[in-house]
Amino acid sequence: MTDRRPAGPLEIVAALAALGLTLATFWHGLTVYFCWGGCDGPTATEVLVHRLLTGGLALAVLTTLVTAALRRGRWIFLWHLAVAAVALVVALLTAMPQIDWDGSPPPPPGPGPDYVPCYSGSNDCVGG
Repeated sequence: MTDRRPAGPLEIVAALAALGLTLATFWHGLTVYFCWGGCDGPTATEVLVHRLLTGGLALAVLTTLVTAALRRGRWIFLWHLAVAAVALVVALLTAMPQIDWDGSPPPPPGPGPDYVPCYSGSNDCVGG
């Protein structure tokens, strides 16, 4: 692979989009998880925005890698590969909801709002 042909407009636009979307995904993750004051976690809209950002980021990174490989640009392919690695780290660190790194199962759900406890001898229990 040699750097003989210059990058085309598709590769240039995709490279700029990959850099911009990496920064946008990082900034979006910061604004969601590092709020000063009370925050309850990401809203449904914030999760959707994150998915759109990471989907566009994946498409841009894949486009840069494919176009660099097709034109046999060795050094620019390595650069795009480095940007892809950074983009992957950013996407994983800002995942919504956050990835459970310790692998522990989620806590069991609590009783519903209509739950009435059943005590023995009260004759109020369903089924006897």
